[in-house]
Amino acid sequence: MSGPDARLSHVQLKAAQLAVERINSRGLSRGEYRLKVIGYDLPAEPQAAEKAVEKVMGDRNMLVMILGRADVAKTLAPLADELEAPLVVAAPEPLDGPLLDESSLPYLYSFSLTGDAASRGQALSYFAAQALHKKKIAFYYNPGDRVSSAIYKAARKWASGFGAEVVAELPYGRGGGHYAAMRAFAESGAELLMLPGAGPSAGEILPQRAAAGFNAVVLGDGYTGMLPQQAGPALAGSWWINEVSALDPQISSVLREYRSLYNEECQPGDVAAAILSYDAVMWIAAAFQSTPGFRGEAIRHTLLATRNLALTHATLTIDPRTHMPLNKAFAIIYCEEDKGIFQRRFTMRRN
Repeated sequence: MSGPDARLSHVQLKAAQLAVERINSRGLSRGEYRLKVIGYDLPAEPQAAEKAVEKVMGDRNMLVMILGRADVAKTLAPLADELEAPLVVAAPEPLDGPLLDESSLPYLYSFSLTGDAASRGQALSYFAAQALHKKKIAFYYNPGDRVSSAIYKAARKWASGFGAEVVAELPYGRGGGHYAAMRAFAESGAELLMLPGAGPSAGEILPQRAAAGFNAVVLGDGYTGMLPQQAGPALAGSWWINEVSALDPQISSVLREYRSLYNEECQPGDVAAAILSYDAVMWIAAAFQSTPGFRGEAIRHTLLATRNLALTHATLTIDPRTHMPLNKAFAIIYCEEDKGIFQRRFTMRRN
């Protein structure tokens, strides 16, 4: 709640409070209980974060923890087991993988509303080969970025399984210089350029792709409303896979309520974080309505048993083997001229 990441953290807390306002106005089905959400400043350093959470959760009135960051999830998962307090990860970026203990079993009290990099990469390769019918793929990824690198590795692994061939792959870093790579991709005969975890870098890559005369279809993940401004007309014809999309009609009502309650817009780059925070509260509230008790053991069992729960951004089923979403639908965005258009949701069934 302070420091360089404070702005996004405050957006997440506001979205969580919006969910609380909606739930409390309807009333929980079990008596006169009301929800309360409290935001705490989580230090960036993992050991300090662990001590801070341990101190906060010393108050037994705190029933569940929501974490809006992926980087300390592995640090806090063992602590959640120790405290017997469920931890729900609602980070806008994918996790490296399931939160597993030394026996490669999921921590009992940790759950993720967000998919991991493996599911994101698998979905990209599946969509490229099975939906877009592109069999020759070029990968352009950032090895210095955890998310981009992890999604690339997963997508590359799955490409051949879906009948595609990797004809070129190049890394990139900060500082631009994408033109030479785009020329190399053009000469490779690639039919599709995949940009795993490119984020804002896509706004620099796409114009240089056009300048290099590389006309292959582009498929990326993490489209935001800022991308049209960054890439301009070069965005046209590209496809994007999002876990949460501001263009999805299902979340527009939540964004309107956010604007009404706080008299401010949820910025395009913050939408995923806000909606995941909102839906984390909705998920926990649904668990409270059916759990046999309000202590950690009872709540964790109810979270684990989540099946076909309709949330704002997707329908949620939890995989008991990983404590992560099972077959959660992704939003598909197609860019026409210089804007993205929501197409539909699609489900990638993991093998």
